[in-house]
Formats: sequence, C-alpha cells, structure tokens
Amino acid sequence: MAVLEAITGFAMSTVGGGLFGYIASAANRLIGIKEAKIKFDQDKQRAEWTRSDKAQERQHIANMHKLNAENRKAETEQEIRLIERRFDGEARIASHKDQTALALNPQGEQWTINLLRLVRPILTLYFAICALIIFIMIKDVNIRSEVVMQLLYLAGMSCGWWFGDAAKRTKPNA
Repeated sequence: MAVLEAITGFAMSTVGGGLFGYIASAANRLIGIKEAKIKFDQDKQRAEWTRSDKAQERQHIANMHKLNAENRKAETEQEIRLIERRFDGEARIASHKDQTALALNPQGEQWTINLLRLVRPILTLYFAICALIIFIMIKDVNIRSEVVMQLLYLAGMSCGWWFGDAAKRTKPNA
C-alpha cells in the first residue's frame, strides 16, 4: 500500500501541479486581457480628452483670430476716419488760401472778378435744389433719414466754407 500511496501521491502531484500551472496560466492570461482592456479604455479616454482639448484649443484660437480681425477692422476704420478728417481740413484750408489769394490780389477784369465771387452762391443754390429733388424722389423713410443726415453734413460744410472765408482780410504790405 505504501507503494500505491506513493504512486497515487506522485500522480496527484503531477496532475495537481500541471492543473495548478494551467489554472495559474489561465488566470494570468485573464488578468493580462483585463489589464489590456483597461489600458485600451484609458488610452481611448485620453485620446478623446486630447481630441476635446485640441478642439477647444482650435475653437479658442479661432475666437482669438476673429477678435483680432474685429480689432484690426475697428482700428482701420478709426484710422480712415482720422485721415478723412485731416484731408477735409487740409482741403478747406487750401480752398481758403486760394480764395484769400484771389481776394487780396484780384487779377483780370472787374466782371471776371465779380463772376468769380458768384461761384459760391451759385454752387450753394445748385446744391440745395439737387438735394430737394433727391429728397422728393426717395420714398423709403430710412433712406430719407440718411439723406437728411448727409444733407445736414454737407450744408454745414458749405456754410463753413462759405463763411470761413469771410474773416477780416488784411492786405499784405507792399
């Protein structure tokens, strides 16, 4: 019996060791598969976060570009208005200089000088008639209000040009 017990013990050890090795190997594989699945899920989630972060970053960059473009547009419009104001002022000054030079030193026959002095009143009357015709022809109220605003601006410029030259003139010492 001792021999039978030894053989049985040896067989059980052999089968039990193999079976235990097989179970441990299967458990190791299942744990490896589970770890790989967890790692895959983590990598997938990290990739989604990265994609989401990159999408947010792209959206942020797009918003910044849009804001920069709006800022540049506002700056450009402001620069254009400043240039227009400067040009309007320079044009008015040049007009006054020309008219003052003609008034201080009239050249030509008296009738040409008198005709020259009628240019501004004729232009002002022409402007008023044209404005009235345009105003009558427009039926849209919004466009009419814009026309009124433009006419007021032009009337102010005309009066400024008209009366700006009426300051006391002094003749240069000869």
